[in-house]
Amino acid sequence: MPTMRTYADSGLYLIPLFPLIGALLWGLFGKKLGRTVVSWLAPGMVFLAASEATLAVLRLYRLGLKAEDPTFIGGWVGARLEQVLYTWIGVADLNLDLVLRVDPLTAVMLMVVCWVSFLIHVYSVGYMAHDEGYWRYFSQLNLFVFAMLVLVMGGNLPVLFIGWEGVGLCSYLLIGFWYQDQDKAQAGLKAFVVNRIGDLGFLVGMFALFGLFGTLDFGGLESAVQAVADVDRTIAGGLFAGYTVRGVLTFACIALFIGACGKSAQIPLHVWLPDAMAGPTPVSALIHASTMVTAGVYLCLRLNFLFSLAPTAMLVVAVVGGVTALFAATIALAQNDIKKVLAYSTVSQLGYMFLAVGVGAYGAAIFHLMTHAFFKACLFLGAGSVIHACSGEQDLRQMGGLHEKLPITFWTMALSTLAIMGFPLFSGFFSKDEILWLAFASPRGHWLLWLLGLLAAGLTAFYMWRLMLMTFSGETRGLDEHTRTRLSESPLSMAGPLLALAALAAVGGFVGMPAYLPGLSEWLGVPFVNYFAHWLDPQWVTAAAHPGASDLFAAAGGAADLALTAHGHAIEGGLMGSAVAVGLGGALLAFALYLRQPAALTYRVPKLPVVGGLYRTLLNKYWVDEVYGVCPVGAVRVLARFCARVLDDIVVDGLVTRVPPFMLRVTGSAVAWLQNGDVQRYLSFIACGLAILLYALLRGGGP
Repeated sequence: MPTMRTYADSGLYLIPLFPLIGALLWGLFGKKLGRTVVSWLAPGMVFLAASEATLAVLRLYRLGLKAEDPTFIGGWVGARLEQVLYTWIGVADLNLDLVLRVDPLTAVMLMVVCWVSFLIHVYSVGYMAHDEGYWRYFSQLNLFVFAMLVLVMGGNLPVLFIGWEGVGLCSYLLIGFWYQDQDKAQAGLKAFVVNRIGDLGFLVGMFALFGLFGTLDFGGLESAVQAVADVDRTIAGGLFAGYTVRGVLTFACIALFIGACGKSAQIPLHVWLPDAMAGPTPVSALIHASTMVTAGVYLCLRLNFLFSLAPTAMLVVAVVGGVTALFAATIALAQNDIKKVLAYSTVSQLGYMFLAVGVGAYGAAIFHLMTHAFFKACLFLGAGSVIHACSGEQDLRQMGGLHEKLPITFWTMALSTLAIMGFPLFSGFFSKDEILWLAFASPRGHWLLWLLGLLAAGLTAFYMWRLMLMTFSGETRGLDEHTRTRLSESPLSMAGPLLALAALAAVGGFVGMPAYLPGLSEWLGVPFVNYFAHWLDPQWVTAAAHPGASDLFAAAGGAADLALTAHGHAIEGGLMGSAVAVGLGGALLAFALYLRQPAALTYRVPKLPVVGGLYRTLLNKYWVDEVYGVCPVGAVRVLARFCARVLDDIVVDGLVTRVPPFMLRVTGSAVAWLQNGDVQRYLSFIACGLAILLYALLRGGGP
């Protein structure tokens, strides 16, 4: 359990305030201010938020060092910054403040959200330059950043839930940004409805925690859990009388995970995310890289001290994450829309993060969240650059031969593809390898979970290089002559963020380099320091923090202990080598099939006897949407028709039509006499009512 000291900080409110001001300004006065002002100040507001967040992280770093040992390696013990804005709810036993918090976990999320969002805002200036809703777009984009900042900085679950619902609203607005198109409007509505299903789980889990511990504040929950001497004791009274503490915690954690599945698009609530591609491409990058879809992972990490006491819930998280990683990767193999491939890739990579959470590898989960933000934002923005150059074309089968016309886009996407496939020394290599290693070696891990992740890694390499080859190799296939002659690299406002994100995708993983990297550290003669893991160490639960359940916390450190042994080094080296080999195998297979004739295989495979059926199954996403269209969507529609025809038409309308007209006139006149807007008459009725009530109380001798 974290034991970090808490310090008051009066400047935290500025971080979410800047994008909120921007959202209000562009929403109310954007047309009057003009495109030039919006183009400079909309990204500027996010830059100010990012700068203020960076200063807050530096203050956190200074306060988290021991006075007797002010070095990061030896003296870092962590700290928290908090600012109570005002008392929000104060009734009965529920006391909640509107409080903002920054701790090591929040600091990582702040850096990712603010700086990646800033680059996406800059990119949007060029991408949306000619859109009629320019001011509306930046208002909603700023509002999105504000909501995400509230989510990650919330000091209790209700404040976090405000941001949670805020990003849900903004995703609805931005996915359906071009609402004139009915399909795009429906995509936004689908995202909104599916997330409401998940949010029900979030609310149920939140109420269960309050019923068990009587608080929803993170600090209060940590203290309450730490005070539990026996998690298997039976609760004597109250709402959960007869149940064990562990049982209620398991229920609450699974309910909260359902909410996380909605936001982070895990099975079975994954169906909204691919349709979210209907919005502008920078929106896809923002949703899929640094904001909304990572919220579910962040929620589980924020409540790691609860999940660690619920091994059944953690098993559910691990299995759902591993299955989703492989499931989504198989669908991505057959998609022909460049953004749909990346969308299913995001679902798969989020599965990796939940797999890490489920085996207790919390640091690996947030590490992969960070590296994924770098390379996936770059890939989405690169896809936007391709679409921009191809006059809106998104079908991979119509592209090809673009590497000479779009060199910056090609090389930045190539670097990010190497990162996502886990090529050695790129950012994804470090984070994905750590997840696979802990999925295999930690006490909560299992070789089947490792195998799911390993297969997903091979498929990731294949479908990403398939995308790259179909887009950039060979000759241009289906573009019209006018588009071909106008093919050119994106403007600097779009190319600059691509270069920055590609650089982070290439080298961003070194901050989390393992303390022991098999072979390399011995060859160099230098022991590495995992700075990223060291920064987050105070955030995670430990056995010492909860002696009554020390066995439940072994997953976080068990694999690390094994890694310090010679036997552990050999196992980790073997697993690392197998992951690299599988990734390279997937990439080489893609080159063999798509290098010479990038689109030919896409047309041939559907005609093959057995493989063609499998291809159609993947192309149609296992027909999950069609199944949902029958049940539960179909069942809800039948119920709605029943209510409309039976209850409304027969009961309500029938009752009205069968009432004699004169009775309607009499009752209408009586109601009109009562509700006529005369304040003096209303006061007379109130006085009469009070007199009658007072008479009844006096006659009855009081209450």
